[in-house]
Amino acid sequence: MRKLLTLIASVAMLIAPAMHADTLLTGQFTIEGTLIDSGTTLDFILASTGSGTQTGSFATLLSDNEAITGATILTYSPTYTPGSEVLTIGSLTADLETFAETGSGVFDGTALLSAPGFLDTDATVSFVEDLDKGPITYIADITAIPAPSVPEPSTLALLDTGILGLAGVARRKFSR
Repeated sequence: MRKLLTLIASVAMLIAPAMHADTLLTGQFTIEGTLIDSGTTLDFILASTGSGTQTGSFATLLSDNEAITGATILTYSPTYTPGSEVLTIGSLTADLETFAETGSGVFDGTALLSAPGFLDTDATVSFVEDLDKGPITYIADITAIPAPSVPEPSTLALLDTGILGLAGVARRKFSR
């Protein structure tokens, strides 16, 4: 029995690091540029990350003035079609899930952010237009929403190994 428990504990310690989850995306960043607002669509003419606006994980993931690519026209009225706008910023992908005009020149929504080595993370998106004549300049703030704390698989494996050990000790004690 002791050999079996030692074998189980050894296997758990070997596979626990391999089961470690990726890192969560944290922090926020801004996108700046110009667009044309038709009253039902936003047509992005230029878009890039703001200089020095990246915090948390985005500080290492995104560089200043990094170009934004993806669908250039976003239809927000009468309703936004979820997933119809996917922005790519280097290795980061932002899939707009919701998007609506909440005030004059103000748009709010949510996005699913994904990047290699990171867990997919929900984020809030807020666009604010600077209304003037001609193309409109805007700033979009994107902030990652912290996920609730969940025990890592390695912690659960360690707990399971401890329970198996206690079961083995109890079995030995009651079998005598």
